[in-house]
Amino acid sequence: MTEQFAGTLQPSGEAFYAFGMSTAGTVSLTLVSVTGSSVPDDALFPLGIGQPIGTGCTASVDAAAKPGGSPQFAAVKGGGVYCVRIADNARLGAAANFVLNITHPR
Repeated sequence: MTEQFAGTLQPSGEAFYAFGMSTAGTVSLTLVSVTGSSVPDDALFPLGIGQPIGTGCTASVDAAAKPGGSPQFAAVKGGGVYCVRIADNARLGAAANFVLNITHPR
C-alpha cells in the first residue's frame, strides 16, 4: 500500500509521519515534490525511517533526496510501528510544501 505524507517544511525544520505494518517487507520512500518560493534547484532533503518515541521520531538520515518519481530509499522492516522523517538541511529560505509517498506492506 502507498500512504501519502504531505505537509509544510519550515527552514531548518523537520516533519514526521507514523505508520504501521502488520507484516514484514520493504518500505520505500519517494519524495515526490518540494515546492515554495525559495527551494533551490540543487537542494537535497534528508529522509529517514525510524520508530516513534513520544512526540518525535528516532529516524536518522538514511538518504538525502531530490524530488522525483522513483523511490529514493528502501529498507526491509519487520511488522510494527514506524515513522518517516523529512528535514531541511538549511537550504530553504522560506516554508515549502512537500509530498512524500511511503510504500509498505499492510
